[in-house]
Amino acid sequence: MLVSPPSLILSPLLKRAAQYLDHAIADLLQMMGRASRPIVDSSGKALLLCHTPKKATLKKLLYEPLPIESHLDQALHDHVCSEVVTKTIENQQDCVDWITWTLLYRRLSKNPNYYNMQGTSPQHLSEHLSEMVERVLGDLDESKVRRGDWPSFVMRAANLATILP
Repeated sequence: MLVSPPSLILSPLLKRAAQYLDHAIADLLQMMGRASRPIVDSSGKALLLCHTPKKATLKKLLYEPLPIESHLDQALHDHVCSEVVTKTIENQQDCVDWITWTLLYRRLSKNPNYYNMQGTSPQHLSEHLSEMVERVLGDLDESKVRRGDWPSFVMRAANLATILP
């Protein structure tokens, strides 16, 4: 419920069909972000009312940053295919270099367990990236989306890659 700008009172519960449900974390953060008018106000206030058992959880959410992890590795085939089509990636080394510019590369050494890595040394990181790239390029070859001399010579997108949505 909006009380008056720049104050905002939030209830951590949503009432639906005679039951109360918690607000989603993203909704709480968005409502709190809108507690002030960016151009008019220099600051804003938000008051969060909740049950005592939830207080520690909500306090942790507000004062400690949430870790953000990359999911690029789950859709790497699609992204590499599009980069091959646009000729950003023309060989295996280009693919490794391209990955080094992503959030995935930054997070690999920060949270290796999340990405099933064995260690955090530069050698472990290099081996993991090489295996990932070899697997993706091999899968693209197998599905006839990419053509070229494996593994290091110039690669080109096959006709199938250029017509995929």
